[in-house]
Amino acid sequence: METLLTQLNNPGNWNGLAIRYEWPHVDRIWINRPHGEKICLHKIYPIPDDATPYYHPHPWPFRVRLFSGEYYMNVGRCLSELELEQMIEPPVCARFRLTAGSCYEMNDPLVWHTVEPIIEPVYSVIHITQRWKHRVSNCDKCESQKRLSSQQVSELLAEFVDKFGIDTLSNNIIPL
Repeated sequence: METLLTQLNNPGNWNGLAIRYEWPHVDRIWINRPHGEKICLHKIYPIPDDATPYYHPHPWPFRVRLFSGEYYMNVGRCLSELELEQMIEPPVCARFRLTAGSCYEMNDPLVWHTVEPIIEPVYSVIHITQRWKHRVSNCDKCESQKRLSSQQVSELLAEFVDKFGIDTLSNNIIPL
């Protein structure tokens, strides 16, 4: 398995998606790691004033570190797996303002959240671990996500490297 440093220097190892089915829009590039894990780099764009951020659960546990920018995050939790399977949105129980350097984990399959970038795009890294076995897909629209071209993947990876440097990225991605 290549080291992360080697992979940061090799855009051909990365996959990419332009996530546009809800707000905020996200450009995601990722590499697959052993045991079903992934490392994702996200560029999350601010949302229009009249848009509502996407409130959603995730089919896997993950850890996040913000490299730059800031966002509000609403958090809620379903009361049961049945509510989750039926995609019944839980009430928001907390709202946070996260800034560059902030880290958090979402390690409960019943938790939902939103992210709302403030003023400028947010650059973050996400370490995804294996999917929860009992989870159902939470997004019928996900199939319409557009793959980033190899050139777009290379450009986004270069943007991360240019903004934050190889050492910062390789030293702050694993462990979070």
